[in-house]
Amino acid sequence: MASPTREIPTTKNLALIEKAKRLNHVPWCDDYEKMISGMRFHYSGVPELEQCMIRAVVLNQELNNTQISLATDFKSINAEIESKMRMLLGHMGKHSRIRLPINIVQGCNVWVGDNVYINGE
Repeated sequence: MASPTREIPTTKNLALIEKAKRLNHVPWCDDYEKMISGMRFHYSGVPELEQCMIRAVVLNQELNNTQISLATDFKSINAEIESKMRMLLGHMGKHSRIRLPINIVQGCNVWVGDNVYINGE
């Protein structure tokens, strides 16, 4: 059975754009609004989107290379990871934990609620 084809939207989804205004680190530009609306958009050559991708790659690398040893204090390592996650994600709720390793491409579009636990890999 063939999967149904989906029409590509030709107008921006104003409701989604409004929701995105509550997120952090959003690369606001015309192509970002098209992207979250499901429209055709350009990624390459759009400085805001390219910079967002580079930022996500750098933060993923920093997080995944976090140095942990037997002498590491659990509280301090959680604080370091949480701090970097807040720099990467659109929203991270209270008392939430994300275990490493991770690979988050468009972190600004990720909303993690309160009291969430996400296991790495």
